[in-house]
Amino acid sequence: MAEREWISVDSKGARSKTTLSSHMTIHTPPKTDIWRPSPTQDDFNAPFIYASLKSSAFRRISVNISAHWKTKYDQGGLIICWPRSPRNQSQWVKTGIEYFEGKPALSVVGCDRFSDWSLCPMPEANAVDATIEAVRVEQTLWVYLVLGAERRPLREIKWAFLEGRDVEAEMWVGIYAAKPTPESQDDLQSGIEVLFKNLTLDAE
Repeated sequence: MAEREWISVDSKGARSKTTLSSHMTIHTPPKTDIWRPSPTQDDFNAPFIYASLKSSAFRRISVNISAHWKTKYDQGGLIICWPRSPRNQSQWVKTGIEYFEGKPALSVVGCDRFSDWSLCPMPEANAVDATIEAVRVEQTLWVYLVLGAERRPLREIKWAFLEGRDVEAEMWVGIYAAKPTPESQDDLQSGIEVLFKNLTLDAE
């Protein structure tokens, strides 16, 4: 993983090379998100760190995520993106932790033409961290919650590696953080810092 080039993208879209470590943080300002509520509205301004590879090369990625979650939709986790799909619109999957109805939950969002969303409870009532893994199984992407030696399936995404996708297609894999909701109407500065530990990428 150390030999792979990693790119950091801020909330304004500025890119720079970065170096990974065993403990990393991404700080995000409010009003940031990765979300497509309709084919004509595409919000993708959350800061993220990614490596670019061929779609055929990806095998798995995992990371531990934690933060002081406090505001509705505070979130962070893994991001997997195909920036150029056959329809000339990006396709992506994000998965991790999202703060909803007063507590953190496990979240998976898949976006083809537009976004969907699924939530699962955290493994323990007071948990604020989780290890999430995304794995390619033939043409499918599986998302798991990792608990020691146990993997609990959270989502199966069938379209991720369909035969119609060019095996040479560019794919971004990495981590992100977002804060769609400001802490108050008057506070447009206070963001959230998400901590990532033990990021592992398995790719050819």
